[in-house]
Amino acid sequence: MNKNLYFNTIVSLLIFLCACSLSQAEQLERNVQTKLNEIYKVIRTIEKKVLNVKVDSECWKEKWDPKKNEWIKDSEVYISCTSWFNGLPKSKARIDVHKEVLKWTDGVAPYAEDEYSVSFDGQLARKVHHRSGPINKTFKMREAYITSQPSKDLYAPWYNVATGARFSLVLHNNNSGVLMSEYFKMPDQEVKAPKIELKHEKFSGVECVKFGSGYLPRIGEQAYWFDPGRGYALMGTKRINIRKDGTEWLVESMKVEELKEVSEGIWWPTKATLEGEDPSTGELTRSVYRASNIVINDPDFN
Repeated sequence: MNKNLYFNTIVSLLIFLCACSLSQAEQLERNVQTKLNEIYKVIRTIEKKVLNVKVDSECWKEKWDPKKNEWIKDSEVYISCTSWFNGLPKSKARIDVHKEVLKWTDGVAPYAEDEYSVSFDGQLARKVHHRSGPINKTFKMREAYITSQPSKDLYAPWYNVATGARFSLVLHNNNSGVLMSEYFKMPDQEVKAPKIELKHEKFSGVECVKFGSGYLPRIGEQAYWFDPGRGYALMGTKRINIRKDGTEWLVESMKVEELKEVSEGIWWPTKATLEGEDPSTGELTRSVYRASNIVINDPDFN
């Protein structure tokens, strides 16, 4: 074969293969964009349907015992509460804490028990103390605060887990106010889209859509799992960081164990856990959430 003809044939073949690869990559990207848009529309529709929610729940702490190979009660830390939220994260809310037990630093007892209410009506924030003192020895209190800004506590991680907001699709970002649907909204053309991973896989035995960064060497991974069979209800999250020595640090792992259809097409978590690893000791601890009653879109909500 003529050398020039041979060379031209090879070049043409390489160009063809590159064009095919580019075409496949472009098609794959279009498929991902189509799927993202589909998920965005479903989640956004659900967000619009949730006008308000009331939840009766409780939460406690556990730690992993490697000797017994099981989770055991970590301490007396506990909370039971009734919470009301409107349909937007970091917005109008009220939490009536019926019982909260926390460690009492420099107190007269190892733990303190409190009963109080915190709320924000869009204009004023209130906190009213009802009872306080050592466990089972509380006394009545007459103390209240009114401010123009909502207390940071109202949207703090402890409340978000105890009320179930952290595990829900609609109020997952109750601390920042970002809607979950925004995660799937396609960026403007001039904005460079971050690398994402979108695929189907099982999570805790449920067929889910996994959405996240994918595993990145020397960085870690941020991932979410959604159940397409139940309106893309949030089933779990995982955040892993990589330490300087190359080992993994489980920052947090969230698992929804049970969902309840509180209205047509709207699913709310009733059982869930949030697990994390102490970066210095490696000890695993988790918060356990349980809901006993959920009311959605109460017309008397105020």
